[in-house]
Amino acid sequence: MLLDTATPVRLEFRKRGSWSSLVLIGAVAAVFALIPLLAPGPMTLARAIVAATLGMTAALLIARARPRDRSVRLALDAGVLSIGERNVPLSSARGFALSSGGSTQEAAAFACYRVELVLDGGERVVLLEHACPARVLSDLRRALGYFPLTVTSGWGLPPGAEPWLKRERAAIGVEPFRERGRPHEGELGGGICVLGGALVVGAAMGLMHGARIRRGDPTDLLSYALSGSLLAFILIVGLFMVTDRVTAALEGGRLVIERRAVGIRWRRIEVPTDRLVGVWAVGLAAGEPRHLLIATVDGLTAVPFLGEGAARVATRSKA
Repeated sequence: MLLDTATPVRLEFRKRGSWSSLVLIGAVAAVFALIPLLAPGPMTLARAIVAATLGMTAALLIARARPRDRSVRLALDAGVLSIGERNVPLSSARGFALSSGGSTQEAAAFACYRVELVLDGGERVVLLEHACPARVLSDLRRALGYFPLTVTSGWGLPPGAEPWLKRERAAIGVEPFRERGRPHEGELGGGICVLGGALVVGAAMGLMHGARIRRGDPTDLLSYALSGSLLAFILIVGLFMVTDRVTAALEGGRLVIERRAVGIRWRRIEVPTDRLVGVWAVGLAAGEPRHLLIATVDGLTAVPFLGEGAARVATRSKA
């Protein structure tokens, strides 16, 4: 869910809907509905009933699975908070709070950074939700410009850190450092498994083609090309996962962050220290750094950076 509309009279937060998994079941039911109609033999009442029942079931499942947008609207001029079809007085809003969908250590692979609106009685309404903390806080900055409320910190941000506020530059440490880490959890183990799978697939392909050669069976060039392409693809994916690294360094008056894999630089961020406002290690739960959040006088950006290395970068980036 992101900020879709921001004007002096209205704030609207919207999450675009997506097809649910029911659409797959509906598609399978639709295919089975065609079988009684296409099967050889005369059409009987029983076949017609089965086809109609499966067809209606498929239609209902697909209709149920269709995308549905979610929205929360703040009518600033009318003083009304609309949550779907429910309306609440906007005067009941007490503040914003940073939260998350869960901990990475709890296998919350799709958990997101959140901003919730806190209402009277402790009720919370999710306004912003995204996998990138910089995107969430950038939208929060815009919302605060029209609806200023207090913000309760979270995500492991240290006391006094307020990246949701636009500030002039702050003092940044000048002692050079270099830290390396991984951008995603479980990449090394996953990459090793993929490379092991490449070894198995390569051995199987070698045995298959070797047997055909010994039998004297003809094998066209396309067969070798397809086998080689598949094996090369698996190897590249495995090598990417194993060698995927992110490096953060403060040197020459610049904070430089690079992501490299298989010897190729995929991303580079270079910020002069005189434009830096702050660097923080944030995560879905305190003590579990997942991103480096970088604030400059121009805005916010975030880089995936797991573990204690991110915390050391944040610490050493301070004056």
